[in-house]
Amino acid sequence: MRAFIALVLPACMKQQIAVLQREIRESDSTARLTATQQLHMTIAFIPDLSAGQEEDLIRRFTAIQLPSPLIACTSLSAMRTGNGRLYVLAVKPEAHLDQITTSVRDALDECDIIYDRRRVKYHITVARGRGMKAFHRQSGPLPYSDEVQNLVLFHSQLTHTGPVHTPVTSIRLKPLGTVI
Repeated sequence: MRAFIALVLPACMKQQIAVLQREIRESDSTARLTATQQLHMTIAFIPDLSAGQEEDLIRRFTAIQLPSPLIACTSLSAMRTGNGRLYVLAVKPEAHLDQITTSVRDALDECDIIYDRRRVKYHITVARGRGMKAFHRQSGPLPYSDEVQNLVLFHSQLTHTGPVHTPVTSIRLKPLGTVI
């Protein structure tokens, strides 16, 4: 089964992103917006996770203690991919994000799980589609920086209406300033 591990954005940040999504929709009628409740920042994509691997990963994953990162969006841009165009919010790299990424990848390696090993480009996908025209955003602020509190393992099912993400398990990240 397709799966991924992601940071779930706080509700206030999701609301701010919804404003940006409306701007995209107004400028590009072909854009498929990411559902507000599904906005997240992927840390690791797992193309095929077996039931046995999932059990092992859940056991290791829920034992991890990690700090909450501060998510700071730096820009909104469009980029071409093999599957069309993505509208993404770039996220400023920071030490806690790198620590989370390293810890997640270590857990995946310990479970012998195959995952996408490309260098992580921290971003939040806000819309996607084929044939979308480039979006040139002129106004409106980026979402405010906010602390993320949950790291979640999701199943991901592709449907004709778009991907459906189902949470499997999560860990609560330690508040900023907590010694781990």
